[in-house]
This record gives sequence, structure tokens and C-alpha cells, in this order.
Amino acid sequence: MPDLTALSAQEPRDVETLAPDPVDDFIEKVGLICERDNLPRIAGRVLGFLIVEEGAFSLRELAERLQVSRASVSTNARMLTEIGLAERVARPGDRQDYYQLAPNPFHRMLACRAVCIRALCSFILFCR
Repeated sequence: MPDLTALSAQEPRDVETLAPDPVDDFIEKVGLICERDNLPRIAGRVLGFLIVEEGAFSLRELAERLQVSRASVSTNARMLTEIGLAERVARPGDRQDYYQLAPNPFHRMLACRAVCIRALCSFILFCR
């Protein structure tokens, strides 16, 4: 599990320790951090879970583990897939969709941010 001690020292009070279990605490912190970055908290919690737990998980498994509805997990897992942080996978002979952490998710996230920043800079320069 990633060490969040350096990050915790810089975080505002709304991302303090929330749960006695370190894994649950990590999942909740990722949810709050993502929420501050304008993503739904559930999307962040799904992301936190996928970071901590290896493998692919069904919507049912994610919903049970995070104690939220399958509909909410489905919506937010699709969102994470669209932004390149998670990927949908299938298992032979199984009709369910499974979600897992995408390869190099943080590189993808930073690359997406760079594209947005470049577009904003170009627009600002164009308007001058």
C-alpha cells in the first residue's frame, strides 16, 4: 500500500484519518482527494480500492466492498474508464463486466492534464 505520510502532512483537515482500518482509510482519503479535484467521491473510492486491491472486480463486488449501490459503482467505474484510470475487462464464459486499475493510470492522468493546460494556454494566447 502506498505511504501517505508525506501527503497527509500537507492535506487540509477534511482529509484526516477517517477509518480505523488503514485500507479503508486509504480508500476514503482517495475519495476525498478526488472530490476536491471535481470528481465524484465514489469515483475516488473506486479508484482507491482498485489501487489497493489487485485484480479485476465485478460491479457487485465493488458495491459490496464500498457499501454503495451497484448503479453508483457502474456510473463511476465507467467514468474512471473514460479518463483512463481504470479498464473494463471480461472473463471467458462470464457475462459480467469487471474493472481493474489501468496500466500506468497516473501517467495517463498527467498526460490528460497536460493536454488541458496546453489547450487553455493556447486559447488565452489566441485571445490576447
